[in-house]
Amino acid sequence: MVAPQVGGGFGPKAGVYPEEFAIALAAMRIRRPVKWVEDRREHFMSTTQQRDQIWDLEVAADAKGRMLGVRGRCLHDNGAYVPMG
Repeated sequence: MVAPQVGGGFGPKAGVYPEEFAIALAAMRIRRPVKWVEDRREHFMSTTQQRDQIWDLEVAADAKGRMLGVRGRCLHDNGAYVPMG
């Protein structure tokens, strides 16, 4: 595998995806290099991080605006692959 220097990524490059195995198997089977190409939309729909999120937060603050507490709930769509088991 060769992953070019593309900057951040913030998680999607940390996981291993089924297509990575399929690419390697295909290259071994046909005995030639195989190139995987996906557009941004495909990438957003198939990697593990930062899908739809719904946040409901409450913040407690004093009269001076200092934050005293935060309480919240998050519903987060992880997509097709769960990164942490």
